[in-house]
Amino acid sequence: MGGFHKGNLKLGELTFTQRLIQQLAPQTNRIYLSCGENTPTDVPNCQIVRDEYSGCGPMGGLHASLKRCESDLLLVAACDTPLLTMEFYRYLCTFLGEHDGVVAVVNGRMQPLAAVYTKRLLPVFEACLREGNYRLRDALAQANICYVELSDQPTLCAMLQNINTPQEYEQLLQQRAES
Repeated sequence: MGGFHKGNLKLGELTFTQRLIQQLAPQTNRIYLSCGENTPTDVPNCQIVRDEYSGCGPMGGLHASLKRCESDLLLVAACDTPLLTMEFYRYLCTFLGEHDGVVAVVNGRMQPLAAVYTKRLLPVFEACLREGNYRLRDALAQANICYVELSDQPTLCAMLQNINTPQEYEQLLQQRAES
């Protein structure tokens, strides 16, 4: 997005980040916002989490968030997926059981930033980060993860629409205007 933080893009009157907070806040104990250096440090109703291991990509943020998280479950949403709702996370949680986490999959492609993780993943992430292996896929392969294919769930799949380019953003705005 040309250096613009995607969480600050607007959909209607709210930014992507505000939309996610609005969806999750009523159903969660606390919202943690894991962010890089160029993102706001004061977001209402959120606790800002900084990576303990900087420059490690998403695994650094997940590690820091799990470490700070006071409950056993962490619901993970990327700031570029503004259509996610609690319905999505409730569905994933039905598969949790004794797993260390539940990760959405669409057409065979895993979505590790649209997931539910337990605190049991913290030592796995810690070990990978210390070894210099920042591949989230590698860390998850060391854990008991349930991968849930959502291709037969069109409503849930639509919630995973992520916005990475100005063209995708324009398409989203147009879709919302038409609905």
